[in-house]
Amino acid sequence: MTRFCKNVRATDVAVLELDEPGSAARQTIIDECRRALDENGSDAIVLGCAGMAEFCREVEQAINTPVVEGVTAALK
Repeated sequence: MTRFCKNVRATDVAVLELDEPGSAARQTIIDECRRALDENGSDAIVLGCAGMAEFCREVEQAINTPVVEGVTAALK
C-alpha cells in the first residue's frame, strides 16, 4: 500500500482537545492537512483517530479535498 500513502503526519494534539471550547486543536489539524496537500501532493487525507470522526466533514470543507475517516472506512 506504500504507493498509495504519500506520508504519515502527527500533530501532537490530544483527542480531548478537539472538544474543548476555544482550543486550537481543530485548526491545528486543518493546518497540517493543508501542509500535507502542499508538501506531499496528496489527493486525499485519511484521519487516523476515531476521535476525529465528527470532525471529518469540517476538515473536508476547510481544505476542499476528500477526507476519509479511518474507523468508518475500516468497517465498510
